[in-house]
Amino acid sequence: MKTAVIGAGIQGTSIALELASRGIEVDLFDLEDQPLNGSSRHTEGKIHLGYVYANDPCMATADLMISGAKVFTPLLRRWVGPDFDQVPVSEHFEYVIHKDSILSAEALNAAYREIDRRIQGTDNWNYLGQRTLQQAVTLPEREWKNRYGSTVAAVYRTDERAVDPHALADLLVKAIANEPRIRFLAGAKVNSIDRDERSLRTLDQHGSKLIYGPYDHVVNCAWAGRLAIDSTLGIKPTEPWNFRMKYFLRLGASAPVAFQSATIVLGPFGDVVRYGESTYLSWYPAGRRGWTSDIEPPQWPQPPSEEIASQIQEGIIAGLSTVILGANKVKPSNCEVAGGVIYALGSTEVDDPESTLHKRSSTGPITMDGWYHSVDTGKYTTAPLFALQTADRISPL
Repeated sequence: MKTAVIGAGIQGTSIALELASRGIEVDLFDLEDQPLNGSSRHTEGKIHLGYVYANDPCMATADLMISGAKVFTPLLRRWVGPDFDQVPVSEHFEYVIHKDSILSAEALNAAYREIDRRIQGTDNWNYLGQRTLQQAVTLPEREWKNRYGSTVAAVYRTDERAVDPHALADLLVKAIANEPRIRFLAGAKVNSIDRDERSLRTLDQHGSKLIYGPYDHVVNCAWAGRLAIDSTLGIKPTEPWNFRMKYFLRLGASAPVAFQSATIVLGPFGDVVRYGESTYLSWYPAGRRGWTSDIEPPQWPQPPSEEIASQIQEGIIAGLSTVILGANKVKPSNCEVAGGVIYALGSTEVDDPESTLHKRSSTGPITMDGWYHSVDTGKYTTAPLFALQTADRISPL
């Protein structure tokens, strides 16, 4: 059996490695020169437990995140080996409730209690080395007033953490290179799928048109290009969608403040993630620089121009400074500006309480005609879970 996997981000590499472990030959296609050179590397790396999706009243998104978080460590450790244990992990996240949150502190507290109940009802945890997870705890003001400003209504300490996506990406690249059943085809843009021949029509870096196949199965994990490829087989989402370009800042050991990892909720705010000597900083209104509902997004610049990068640096630092004390000490010149494309269902922004951006449960693999599989990764957290589900459809154990 031979399978084509389109897209070599965390989703595509996870599927390729799982299929290879089942004895299946895989051709792995990507636009970049090496795997994991796009959004999967340029992200915060949070392994969600569901707290940020408190505005999904049915808790379906929290349930999905919990399911993804539960298998994240065991599956990645299986694919990349014990070196996974050396990937830098953030300290626990604090959830910082902004006074302008689209949900009240009372409503968020009720949601967190329900999410805690679901986490505690899940057995056999191995969450980044933790075998038990504690409930979210409301911190007394005296414990956080030296970290956060007057825009904050309340703070919760959670057991949620993040992995350094750069370090994990490097391990996955190595695992792909060392797997003899995987052939990586770099610089290949898949333009269409031939339904009858089960083949891929591609364009290489030199503009040459190439055809690969036939394949027993084709898995579409392309991130920015997935919808366009699906459309060549007549597949489109049943709801409105959007692509966004989100930039963030990354600091090295020169960070002037030992930031606490924190997510500011709920609305168009930001995050701080500290893993080892590296720190991730984001502020959504300053970092979100592109939005389209086209079938494929434009080539947003990565990195951005010097002028735009300067605006992003200043905007993220200024935004975080309204919430996190000491953020104004960060010098723009010490920040690397990076970013990645985000895909999600929804036609309105995160400041809309009714936006479907607050609900991410309609993600995962869909299968057509038994051989074509299109995988909406949704979140970094759920990629290994969806890899397992996709592999089970192709070659059940």
